[in-house]
Order: sequence, then C-alpha cells, then structure tokens
Amino acid sequence: MSPTPAQATPRVLVYTATAGYRHDSIPTAIEVLGQQQAGWNVSFAFSEDPNMFTNDTLSTFDGVMFVLNSDQVLNDTGMAALQTFFQKGGVYTGVHSGSACLYNDTNYQQAVGALFDYHPTIQTATFERLNTTFPATANVPDRWTFEEEVYNFRSDPRDNGAVVVLTVDESSYTSASVSASSAERSALSVVIATLDALTNYIVHCQITGRARATTRRKARRIPLSDEGIAWYIESPLSAQPLMANVPKAGRSFYTSLGHLNSTWQNETFINHVMSGLKWALDGASTRAYGVGLVGNNTSGASASSGASGSSGASGSATGTASRTSASGSGAASASGSKSAGERVVGVAIPGGGKGIVAAAGVVGAVIAGVSMVL
Repeated sequence: MSPTPAQATPRVLVYTATAGYRHDSIPTAIEVLGQQQAGWNVSFAFSEDPNMFTNDTLSTFDGVMFVLNSDQVLNDTGMAALQTFFQKGGVYTGVHSGSACLYNDTNYQQAVGALFDYHPTIQTATFERLNTTFPATANVPDRWTFEEEVYNFRSDPRDNGAVVVLTVDESSYTSASVSASSAERSALSVVIATLDALTNYIVHCQITGRARATTRRKARRIPLSDEGIAWYIESPLSAQPLMANVPKAGRSFYTSLGHLNSTWQNETFINHVMSGLKWALDGASTRAYGVGLVGNNTSGASASSGASGSSGASGSATGTASRTSASGSGAASASGSKSAGERVVGVAIPGGGKGIVAAAGVVGAVIAGVSMVL
C-alpha cells in the first residue's frame, strides 16, 4: 500500500538535549539532518530547550526526534506534554542514545520501545538486516560492517509492540575483554568482588529503580541479537488512550546506531535514519496529513530560519531548519564524562595498571548510585 501523501510539509522537533554524557557528533547530526529537509519533504526545528515541551508548542509539530540524548532531559511538565502529544497522534523517532534518557518515564519507554542498558567499548561490528522491505532497511546491506557502539537494552522492545528490523552478529565483536598480568588480575578480582557487593547492597536498599531493572535484566539473560539494533512500532502504547477525534496512534521508529561523526556522514546511515522517520510520519496520524490534533496544517509552511544556534551546534545546516538555544534544566552538559546514560562494559588492561584505575572508577560510580552490569 502506498503511503498517504502529505497535504503540508511535516514539521519535526529534533531534540538533542543532554544532562549527562554528550556526544561530540551532535553538531554533525544537526548539520546533516538540516541538509536532508528538501529532499525528504520535511521541516526540522532543532532545539535543546526543555521549555519547548508544552502542549501549545508541541501541537505545531507532527513528530519529535530524540537524537543523542542522555539522562533526565525533561522535567515533569515536559514529560506530561510529551505524553499528551503522543495521545494526539504525534510521531516519535529516536536515534542512538535517544534511548538513554528519561529512565523514570514509562510513557517514553513505550514510545522508544526499550531503554539503553550498556555497551562494550566501541569497535568494528557487523549488523545484520532482518527485513528487506521496511523503508529504513531496504537499502541497508544484508551484512553491514562499521565501527559503532553496540547497544544492549534493559528489556525486549517486542514487549512494547516493536518489530525488529536490524540486529547484530554477536560473533563479529567482543562484548568484554580482560587482559592483565597476574598481579593486575588479582587486584581486579578484588575490585570486581567489591563492585558486586556494592551493587547488591544498592539493589537491596532500593536506592534506584534503574539498579533493580538492571538486576532483573541480568536474571533474564536476553541475548543481544534478540533485543535488536533498530525497530519500528506501528501503534505504540505511549499513545493510549487516544484523545477524542484522534483516528490513530502516531508511529515510532528507533535505531541505536549513530555514535560517531563518520557514521553521520555515511549515506547508507543517513538513508536509514531518514527512511525510518519518513515511514513514521507517513503513518498519516497528524495535521500535515489532514487528520489528528497536532502538526503543520499550513500548506507549504516550513520551520522558520534565523533562530539562535542550539548548544553544541556548529556551522549552519542548509535548508530552513530553525535552531532554539537551550535554557533551564536539560541543557547541554560538558562533554567527555560517562554517565548512567552511557555505561561501557568491558575492562582491558594493556599494562601499567590503567585498567585497575578504570575499574576503581567504576566502583566509585556504583557508590554514587549508578547500576552496573559486568
């Protein structure tokens, strides 16, 4: 079946706010997405301002796109407005660490499908196509090999109605690596034992729901290949119950790829992301398609240009993308520090005891209340 043609240019709010780890590929993502607007008949507004998440503001957008986020990037008011947006037929798309935020928001988890848990060190991996007809994977190789963070998730996205279209060959990468001298292995074993004890204590005391979720996930032993790398949801639970006069839920698409600048400059990846977004919009649940309670209903309208640059953006994206600067909670944090939204699993000790220092840092993180998986 051919997609319903848009009656107006769909408007999408691209949200790149971070409250923890910050990817240095955010400016590249903004620039590249801005360059896609005319070719894909979509209008982007880029922002890191949580104050954009109000009922009135979101009602002017057909979709929201969470890109390279981390941790608590919205307050309660913003999360409530986002839920209302979904109940009015609004569309969701998430890229990479768009799954590594809003951990305490069940509605957001239902929209994205599953939340990020951890990843091994960045390395070359081979991703496998499971669906040859879905738009986001139609032009992806059957075996797609490049350097990436291989994400592991806290739950199976199928529990939220997802259909997985891309997975990973688990034999193509190393999930954890330890190489150490006898003395270092002995020291490391002490660190790991301490870490396990601290983790159990945190779970026992119920310091964070996230630690409990990780423990439950470890018990389930979900293979990464079963969790998936990219997926879509035709009718997300986040839209339920639909509001009156809303004929259908907005679709959802998520891909965990997109860590490096080089990935955002890869044409296959760009097509993967944009095709997923366009499929979600073409579900025809918004005003741009003549239905729903949210979206652009002005034929030929596009996002206004000339807004102040969003935090983390560099250069100027071509097209008519607007940019809104961050303010208040959820604004961009300094780059370079890992957070609960970006946890690396796998300890390598090439010499000099550097791995022991790294492991000790992990213990410190656990003491601070961050759940870890070994």
